Amino acid sequence: MSGGTAGLGCDRASQFAPREALPECGPSGAPDGPCQPPVGGEGGIPGYDSALPDIWAHRYGHHRGPWQERHSAKWILVIGREGAVAVHHEPGMIGDMARGSLTGQLLVATPTLRDPNFERTVVLLVAHEPGGALGVVLNRATEVPVSEVLGGWGLLAGSPPVVFEGGPVQPEAAICLARLRPGSEPRGFSQVSGPIGTVDLSRDPESLRGSVEGVRVFAGYAGWDGGQLESELNDGSWFVFDALPGDPLFPQPDDLWALVLRRQGGLTAAVAHFPSDPMLN
Repeated sequence: MSGGTAGLGCDRASQFAPREALPECGPSGAPDGPCQPPVGGEGGIPGYDSALPDIWAHRYGHHRGPWQERHSAKWILVIGREGAVAVHHEPGMIGDMARGSLTGQLLVATPTLRDPNFERTVVLLVAHEPGGALGVVLNRATEVPVSEVLGGWGLLAGSPPVVFEGGPVQPEAAICLARLRPGSEPRGFSQVSGPIGTVDLSRDPESLRGSVEGVRVFAGYAGWDGGQLESELNDGSWFVFDALPGDPLFPQPDDLWALVLRRQGGLTAAVAHFPSDPMLN
C-alpha cells in the first residue's frame, strides 16, 4: 500500500500516478498486483481512507481471479440456439462515449467483459480526467457489516449495511459514498454528481446524521491510467449510462446490472437477459 493518511481531504483527484511508477495494470488491477493510487497531499483520492482495520483482512480476504484476456465487441448481443449472435451496433453507447469527462456516469460491463474482477459489474466513476479515472463497483456486497470495521459509520450505512468490494486496487483501503438530504451542505462532502458524493471517513459520523440519507463503504476501488479507460470503451468492454441518484445505494445490488440495462430500453434492454455462459443457453 502506498503511503498516506486516513481520511483525506475532499478535493477531487487532480492527478494520477504515472504508469512507469506502477505495475503494469489493466482496468483497475493486474495479474501481478494492483496499481497503487496517489494518496495524501495534492491529488489525493476524495473520501479515501488509507487503511481499514485489521479485522477486515481477517474476516474478508480479497481474492483476485485469474487474469483473462477480453475480446472487443461493439455490438449489442442477443442469444439464439447457437449461442451469442451479434445483431446490431449502437453508435454512441460504447466507444463514442469516451470523449469528455465521465465523472458521475455509470460504466456497465458488456457481456464480452469476462475478467472476473469486473464481469457483470456496475461502476460509478468518481473521477475521470485526462490523467486517469477512478470508480467503485456498486453491485458486489460482502457479508462484513460496516459497523464491525468502521464503528459508528454502520448506523449511517444504507441497506444492506455491509462493506462492498469497490474494486481490486487497494482492497485494504476504504472509499465512502453518501447521498445528501435536500438542502444539506455538510463539511467533508465532495460532490460527484447531484446529491451523490464522497465523505471523509476521518470525521465523526454523528456530524453527518442529519445531512445524509445513507452512506456506502467500499473496500478498494477501480482505477485506470490515462487513456486506459478510453481504450476499453473503444474495445467495447463497457456501456456508459447516466446514473440515477438511487443507484449508489440500491438495496438489491445483485439486481443492479440487469436493472440498469433494462431501463435503457430497446436492444440494450435485451442484454439484461444475456446468460452468464451463452453455451449453456
